Amino acid sequence: MPRSRSERLLLAAERLEVDLAVERRANEAYEQFKARRRAAGGIRVGGPPKPYQPPKVPEGKVNLTDPDSKR
Repeated sequence: MPRSRSERLLLAAERLEVDLAVERRANEAYEQFKARRRAAGGIRVGGPPKPYQPPKVPEGKVNLTDPDSKR
């Protein structure tokens, strides 16, 4: 675990970006599945997919308290 605050903040930001990228990829795969899904006879199952708009900024919180700065 990095000890400097800037390194920890960069690591936290990187983790949030990775989580957002995974969420976007999973949503794309789900939308493709919904578009292709058909019943055994070739009839479409379910209604049209509802488009999902992932957030432009990753959801999450960065811990602003610094355990290294104690009184």
